[in-house]
Amino acid sequence: MKTVAVVGARGYTGRELLNLLRDHEGFDVIYVGSRALAGTQLSEYVEGYEGSVTFGSKGHEEVAGLGADVCVLALPNKVSAPFVHALNEGGP
Repeated sequence: MKTVAVVGARGYTGRELLNLLRDHEGFDVIYVGSRALAGTQLSEYVEGYEGSVTFGSKGHEEVAGLGADVCVLALPNKVSAPFVHALNEGGP
C-alpha cells in the first residue's frame, strides 16, 4: 500500500484524482490540501471516502515532512514551485 498526499485537491484535477485513488486498493490518501476547504472532511467533498482524512492547508515545508510515498501537486506552475523544491530537498 502506497500513501498519497494531494495538494490542490479542491480543483477539477485534484477531485478526479481522488475519485481514481478511492477506487484503487493500492493507495491510501493520507493528506488532502486546500486552503478553501481546510477543516472539511474528505468524505463531505468526495463520495465514497470513509475515515478521518480532513482537508488541511499545510505549507510546502510541512507537506514535504508528511512522509507520503507519493505527493501530487494539482496546483498552478508558479504555486507548485516551492512545493517541488521542498519535496526535492527533503521529502519522499
